[in-house]
Amino acid sequence: MILLLFGWLRRRKIGVLGLSLTPLISFLAICLLATVLELGASYLVERFLGHTLWDYRYTNYGPTFEGRIALRSSLQFGVMGMVVLYGVEPLLVRALKWFRSKAVIGYWCVSVLLEGLFLIDLIYHICHGSNAAW
Repeated sequence: MILLLFGWLRRRKIGVLGLSLTPLISFLAICLLATVLELGASYLVERFLGHTLWDYRYTNYGPTFEGRIALRSSLQFGVMGMVVLYGVEPLLVRALKWFRSKAVIGYWCVSVLLEGLFLIDLIYHICHGSNAAW
C-alpha cells in the first residue's frame, strides 16, 4: 500500500531553499496512513470480535489515544515504511530488471531446483515410510 500510494512521491523533488523535503513529507504521510489504518482496524476488531487485540495504555509507547494508537508505534511504522520506500523497493526494481534479462535461465534453474527437491522428498518418504494421510 505504501508503494502504491507514495511511490510517486519518492520520485518527486519537493524542496525549499535547496533543501529536499520529499523524505520528510513521505515519512509524515506514511505515519499518518499507518495511524489511520491502525485506528480503523482497532475499531473494526472490537466491533466484530467484541474486544481489542492490543492496548497501548499500559506500555511505554508514549502518548496514546484510547490505547488504540500510540506515538511510538506510529513513528515505528513511519521508519519501516521509509525503509520499504527508499530501500527495499529500489533494490527490488533493480533485481527485477536484472532477472528479466535472465528470465529464461532463472525459470529453468528454479524449475530444476523445485523438481529436485520434490524427488528428494519423494525418495526420502518412500525409503523411510510415511504415515502421513494423503
